[in-house]
Amino acid sequence: MSEPYVNIAYRILLEKGEPMHYRDITAEVQKIRTMGGKTPDATLRTDMGRDPRFVRIGQGVYALVELNSINSRPELNKENELSIKYENDLEEHLVRDLSQLENGLTIFEKEGLNGRQYNTDVGRIDILAVDKNNNFVVIELKAHLANDSAVGQVLGYMSYVSQKLAKGNTVRGFIVAREFDKRVKYAVEYVPKLSLRQYFAKFKFEEISNQ
Repeated sequence: MSEPYVNIAYRILLEKGEPMHYRDITAEVQKIRTMGGKTPDATLRTDMGRDPRFVRIGQGVYALVELNSINSRPELNKENELSIKYENDLEEHLVRDLSQLENGLTIFEKEGLNGRQYNTDVGRIDILAVDKNNNFVVIELKAHLANDSAVGQVLGYMSYVSQKLAKGNTVRGFIVAREFDKRVKYAVEYVPKLSLRQYFAKFKFEEISNQ
């Protein structure tokens, strides 16, 4: 019986002794044993997410629980868990009504495929949408601060959609976050098809009667 890919990933992280992005882990696994399927990186990311030996410490970055110093600092681990939760909540809120970002925006659907957490050869798109003119919009979500790596990430997704799905239609991108690094703001000035959308959390409090 062949060794599970996730076990190979475990050995790789153990040997490296430091966190790695799941795409880099996949590339290392492929050097040892060829992975089948159209999206091996997405498959491995899912497996690591389910395996208690791994912990996600950032956007797409995984470490081993036994080596990860963040576990000795509960306040950082809690912060990471909250970050993931906020991103999931933000996604859940947006997919209910994408017109909040732009009028006429709807989630991509075709032949049973849905644009939420859309798998590609270069990773998983948070939300893949289409606008009122049937052009594609790639939406990348960040719970708090979006740094310059988010720009490269969404541009990679946009290029994939342009080559594999768009069939000549325009492809645009949105980065949705609470805050944006200065380099991100400067970068989008040179990328006309990429836009930033800032979200704000609003809290409402009501008194609860004991009657």
